[in-house]
Amino acid sequence: MTGRRVSALTSTFAVLADMVLLVLTVREYWPGASALRLGDGAAILLAAS
Repeated sequence: MTGRRVSALTSTFAVLADMVLLVLTVREYWPGASALRLGDGAAILLAAS
């Protein structure tokens, strides 16, 4: 039971961290960052969920 709870907590933090990375990537994209970084952020988010 505790193992599942720890796993769920770890997954939640991973998804939150990936969403922060995606938001930062989108914010950097507007001033001129490459579209590749935007795609990387989306791929990381999809892989974590």
